[in-house]
Amino acid sequence: ITDPCEKKRCRRGEQCIVDEKRQPSCVCYQNCEEETDERYWVCSTKNITYKSDCLLDREHCLCRRKDAACKNLAEKKVHLDYYGGCRDLTACPKDEFQEFPNRLREWLFIVMKQLAAREELHEYLDLLESAKSDANHTDALVWKFCDLDQNPQDRRVSRRELQHTIQSLKAMEHCLVPFLNDCDANNDRRITLREWGGCLNADLSK
Repeated sequence: ITDPCEKKRCRRGEQCIVDEKRQPSCVCYQNCEEETDERYWVCSTKNITYKSDCLLDREHCLCRRKDAACKNLAEKKVHLDYYGGCRDLTACPKDEFQEFPNRLREWLFIVMKQLAAREELHEYLDLLESAKSDANHTDALVWKFCDLDQNPQDRRVSRRELQHTIQSLKAMEHCLVPFLNDCDANNDRRITLREWGGCLNADLSK
């Protein structure tokens, strides 16, 4: 039996249901669990904490539809800002900002080694070996650029491609967003390999 919802496309915060006549329709999420672990809470762009991303998306859907269950109509334009409960995010001091490229290099190199240990680095193993023999871990930077440049693979990293990284790390690393903004030298909302190398003080032209 064919699932009527198989070809039904629903928007963010919606799920497909089938009525008694087997006709599919999209409705706002009906059941969202509250996470007890605060690491899985999310902070919205309106600085409101939701106890799961499901609850945030459900509220977005309800408010977009002007449903009576909507708590605040302003939430129809809300998005996930970062993972974790909302907090006061401190500014990035100048000295930390200047040191950030070096910290990022080391962190990316460590992540590469961890992925390799779990056999998840796949076609980038050669870059890891090269990064091991280079004190600046330059090829770790190349790996991360390629890892981000996925949809589409056009040798440019868009804001959309950076979204998950920012949402995951923004609350823990207060220099990340200013750094990425600085990388976009021509302010076109895309970071090229040349710009990526420039803000990380690395020659990636090879």
